[in-house]
Amino acid sequence: RRGYLGALAAIVLCAALCGSAVAAGATLRSKALASLPEGVDPATLVVSDDAKHWAAVRTVEGGRRVVGDGDYGSGEFAQCWDLQFAAGTDRLSYLATTAKGAMVLVVGGKEHTTELAQNGGVYFSETGGHWVGILWEGDPSSQEAAAKTAQAVVFQDGKKVGTYNDVGNP
Repeated sequence: RRGYLGALAAIVLCAALCGSAVAAGATLRSKALASLPEGVDPATLVVSDDAKHWAAVRTVEGGRRVVGDGDYGSGEFAQCWDLQFAAGTDRLSYLATTAKGAMVLVVGGKEHTTELAQNGGVYFSETGGHWVGILWEGDPSSQEAAAKTAQAVVFQDGKKVGTYNDVGNP
């Protein structure tokens, strides 16, 4: 999610320059620099902030899996979402659900199966070497039920460190 403002500014600048070039009579050409594998949903594409790595959700025969330029896990899931890279690295985190409805937190290609209902976020250290995941368990059937039963479960580098009534983002 980092770098979106910078990317947006670059797109606006590029559009302005292209508009000026067209007004001056220049011919514009485009060339595809890369193509996504078949079955990849372009809406799920994420690129690392240093623009060296990419990942996206691909539909396969057994469901969905995350693909990209690195090892982002080999599991096939019913759904995959919230893909994000640690700053300046190829370390990716995302959430997924199995065909049986279990939630899985995947960080650095390693799967952490949970009994949890909602994502509270994954936060990487500055170098990407460590991470904290906040996930919520409880009855997600309604806001009222969730407010009465929700507990925040905190994971650090793949190990559950505690369950709390409330937590704030690190």
